[in-house]
Amino acid sequence: KVPLLESLNLIGCFEKESGFSDWSVLVELLKEHPHLKDLNLGNNNIGDGGMQALSGAAQHLTNLQALFLSANEIGVGGMQALSGAAQHLTNLQALFLSANEIGVGGMQALS
Repeated sequence: KVPLLESLNLIGCFEKESGFSDWSVLVELLKEHPHLKDLNLGNNNIGDGGMQALSGAAQHLTNLQALFLSANEIGVGGMQALSGAAQHLTNLQALFLSANEIGVGGMQALS
């Protein structure tokens, strides 16, 4: 365990082909690193279900300043989960959501 980890880059580590779907493992990892400021989970096929699971780690990530979620097949349901978690992300300054299928409904959920 790296006690003061501030940046974690996991781009493409949980690709669709691997069949990974147990996001609770990543949630537990994130809970153990409350000092994270930058988290990059781009290109991991997180989807709405994964976002719902990952939102459970938000209360432990109050120092997070930048969150990269690009290219994760996130839709309205995932944005709703993120919106609920956002109350804990009080230091978040940058949110990257490109290449998802958020649509108007997802943006409304976040607003």
